[in-house]
Amino acid sequence: MFKKRMAGILAALCFTGMCGYAADTDGGAEFLNDGGICIGGVIDGAKEGDAITLTVVRSSDSIFDEERWLEEDGELIVFCGEGSVDRSGSYSFEFALEEGGLYKAYVACAGLPDVIERDIKYVDREKFSAALAELKAAESVAAVYEMLEGRAEDLGLMEEIYTRTDMASVSEIIFNSLRELKNTDLESAEGFLRSTAMIDLFNGGLVDDIDLYKRYMDLDAVGVEKFCGAELSSYITKALTDRGMKSRSDYEMRLKDAVILGNIEHNNGTGVIKEVLTTFGDYIGIEKSKITGSLVSAVANKSIFSSIEDLKRFIDKYEPESKPSGGGGGGGSRGGAATNVPMNSYGGTEVLTEPAEVPKENVFSDISEVPWAEEAVTALRKKGVINGKSDTLFCPNDYVTREEFAKMLVLAFEMNLVGEELPFTDVAYEDWSYPYIKTAYIAGITKGVSADIFGKNERITRQDVCVMLMRAAECTETSLKSGAARRFNDEGDISDYAREAVAKISAAGIISGDESGNLNPRSGATRAETAKMIYNTICGGNTDEGR
Repeated sequence: MFKKRMAGILAALCFTGMCGYAADTDGGAEFLNDGGICIGGVIDGAKEGDAITLTVVRSSDSIFDEERWLEEDGELIVFCGEGSVDRSGSYSFEFALEEGGLYKAYVACAGLPDVIERDIKYVDREKFSAALAELKAAESVAAVYEMLEGRAEDLGLMEEIYTRTDMASVSEIIFNSLRELKNTDLESAEGFLRSTAMIDLFNGGLVDDIDLYKRYMDLDAVGVEKFCGAELSSYITKALTDRGMKSRSDYEMRLKDAVILGNIEHNNGTGVIKEVLTTFGDYIGIEKSKITGSLVSAVANKSIFSSIEDLKRFIDKYEPESKPSGGGGGGGSRGGAATNVPMNSYGGTEVLTEPAEVPKENVFSDISEVPWAEEAVTALRKKGVINGKSDTLFCPNDYVTREEFAKMLVLAFEMNLVGEELPFTDVAYEDWSYPYIKTAYIAGITKGVSADIFGKNERITRQDVCVMLMRAAECTETSLKSGAARRFNDEGDISDYAREAVAKISAAGIISGDESGNLNPRSGATRAETAKMIYNTICGGNTDEGR
């Protein structure tokens, strides 16, 4: 019976010209239950009534070795079923497995050339609970090793990852970690055991990229899953490699440290840093009440910390600022008369009315975090120069990208240039930022980070804000206040191309340094800071030079 059915399936596959594998909408599957399995999905291109077959085998066997199947008389098949596709292209099979292990499921549909291959991992809950209880009672590393060798399938240790590990080392790690295993339900305990195999791989320098291993790292149980984006893969991999981790607690500490420090160093905005500090505040040892917008900006400006202890020392020593950090320019002052900008060759007209006429009510619920920028944000929002990230949130401490700043400048100075010249290969015509970058380029406001690269999606640096502001003021004949240029302690960090612009912008009272007298020229600029600087520029500077 099995032999005849198997031969029929193979003949059908050959008849349809099977040339490879396709994946259905559900992909692979892992079943941690009592044996009842349901496999289903949707097959693109299938028609209602198309015949469909499911064949399930042990994963060490291959459905495509015809002679092997015929010689074994089909006895290696654990399930074989037939059905049909419904109107939506969906299919579904239900069956039971008697033994834990790894299986392959093959779905063949009439009229389609490819076979859908599914991976199934089945762990029997009762056998797992019994094996785990025995493992927890182990009194030596040797006893743990014996369990791993003899009860691997019962413990769910079946995937290829375990063939790369040194089971003696894993046994020692598990033995050192058993007291830390609190949740003994199947899913939690299996994730715990998986991570011990990962510890061995990290210790041996055998992990090149954690993106290939995240499902084994038990990230959710450690509480870091949402913070482990692909952009941090290299950072986290390096932080965990060759560290000689002896137990699960060692692993959790190093993983949390890497996630916290990596997100601070490679974040996409201060909102990320704030969420990280809030989430891991207890672990770092800081009070959540201390996590303010100004603290987050200070952490973002420093960016690189050597350790969690280094981060905690920085936060403990931090003193709340009474005035904005550098980019905001003029502290909490409301002064500064408006300058009427004459009509220019780029189609600009008077840029802003007298600030006194601008309504003082907050248009966003979160700009009270940056009182020194409230007037600027409110005025620029009314003019349509800036928008919030939602109807109620401005996110003042998030960083600004180069294309976002180009848009702000073009709208603030009311430029609308005609021309097709744009040499930047990283800016496509379909991009929302294309017309703004093009206008800024034609006006001479930006030259890109190189001759053919604009630097899209990169943070705008504080020195580049100065450069682009100065060029925008010059090309629109917007006058700036004159005064003595500020001296910054880190002037040596200012790039040669930006020195003149920094001098002019600081002399106009548009930008100032931080509490240490540093400009931080290569650090990112926040949404609040850029709004304040644009507002100060088109309003003729600010009489309060800030700190």
